[in-house]
Amino acid sequence: ARTSMGRGPSRDQIAEAVAKCLFIKPSQQDKIKLLDIVGLKIDWEVVRKYTQQAVRSPAAAATLSSYYTAQLAVLDEVLEPQLFLGGSTFCFADLALYVALHACFTAFDDTHKWALNNASRWYDLLQNRVKELGPPDDLRCASLVTFDYNAPDPLPSVASLSPILGAAAAAPAPAQAVIGSAAARPPVDEAA
Repeated sequence: ARTSMGRGPSRDQIAEAVAKCLFIKPSQQDKIKLLDIVGLKIDWEVVRKYTQQAVRSPAAAATLSSYYTAQLAVLDEVLEPQLFLGGSTFCFADLALYVALHACFTAFDDTHKWALNNASRWYDLLQNRVKELGPPDDLRCASLVTFDYNAPDPLPSVASLSPILGAAAAAPAPAQAVIGSAAARPPVDEAA
């Protein structure tokens, strides 16, 4: 949400939203490092460190759609006037979220992607740029997330989004699909 002075989220709020997407409890040093510009030589070990607990299963990500939506709403606002969280160039948060949000954006339906249009544009740009950077195999995403650019006018609001339910959310995720026990969540029981 914009402040009364018209500014978007603070640097600390951005780092917190990033950390929540990564399922980490960041130190002040982590918050600074995540928003550091990557530079010419990418230290993939830093990216690996921050993505150890990332949800890698779209079914698991679907059960967390409301959680992701809340965090991405903060980032969506930040990304409205800029290409990357780092501004005009990558920061470590951009690269870590490329890995960590693949399952989330795969699970999102078009309505979620349209409501989070700045974050969707950013993720689509990221997935196409990062593959050119040659990430290590364990940090590559196997497929590209699809985006439908025939969005309705007006765009759906974030407030209008419902949690993603159905077969994808109800199916239990394989144990190895979720990295880190902090990211594990029980499947949605639609019969309840």
